Amino acid sequence: MTAAAGANLQTTDLAESLTAVSKQWYQSQASAQFGSQFILVLPITASQGSATAVSGVSVVLKNSTGDSQKVSATF
Repeated sequence: MTAAAGANLQTTDLAESLTAVSKQWYQSQASAQFGSQFILVLPITASQGSATAVSGVSVVLKNSTGDSQKVSATF
């Protein structure tokens, strides 16, 4: 995460394992028509301060084969 101008973030890096979720997805019949195409929604809650302290995020997906390209968004 990138801090907004004048803001200070206590945490800028997050890691979330998707192993259990992806295993469940690929073993379900629902995945058959989509394969590896899915949407990940990862809610993040500001426990202190304001969510407006974050001005952007970057995401890299990693697995045993390697890393994806970094994708960034600014808001």
